[in-house]
Parts: sequence; structure tokens; C-alpha cells
Amino acid sequence: MVLPFGNRSSMGLTTQPPYQNLDVADPNSPPYWRAWRKTRKLAKIFIPTMLQKLTDGVKQVELEARNVRQVIEKLDGLYPGMKDRLMEDGEIRPNLAVAIDGDVATMGLLQKVGENSEVHFVPAIGGG
Repeated sequence: MVLPFGNRSSMGLTTQPPYQNLDVADPNSPPYWRAWRKTRKLAKIFIPTMLQKLTDGVKQVELEARNVRQVIEKLDGLYPGMKDRLMEDGEIRPNLAVAIDGDVATMGLLQKVGENSEVHFVPAIGGG
């Protein structure tokens, strides 16, 4: 039997999966959730000071991503406008460098981001 969407809430059903808001630190979350979250390895993304206005002061987030392009896409999903600030004409802005685990990304958006990687968006420093 298919229920109309409008009746879902009256039956106690929500549109979001029940596990979406669970937290590892929450003692009420199911043990399998806590174990799964602990085994997941996420990249740490450090938000540059100049972009923290978009994140309401958030300095660091953890994301699951395989490359720099996915990092930027997911950041833009969390903080709309982030992609426009990090990319220009489908590439990383020329006044930005991306450092992954301390090494400057030479492959641009295709640079691999590993589990437990640290990703920094570093503004270029000009001078003479």
C-alpha cells in the first residue's frame, strides 16, 4: 500500500532518515551507529579566514571526498557560495593554492584526497 506523502507525518514518519542526526558522542545513538562513525575516515577541511563569513565562523569541517572537486562541491552544499569563491571558469582560482597533507596540489581539482587527509585552501601572497 502506498501512502500519500501528506499522511507520513501523522503516522510518525519523517522525510529524513532517522540516522541523519545521530552523533557519535550521543549516548542514545545505537551502538552500530557509533561503531560505524568511528570507523569512517573523513578528510579535515580547513576554511580560510577570508571565507569564514560564509560558514558563520566555522573554521574546520570533516567531509568524505575523493578529490578536490568533491571537497568543493560538498562545501558548496553545506555553505552556498563557497564554490564561487574557490573556483573560476571550472578551475581553482589563480589566487588560491590547495595543500593536501602539507603538499601543494599539482593536479588541481583532480588531486586525490585520502582518508584522514588535511585540506587547506591557501590564499596566494603577492609581493616583490
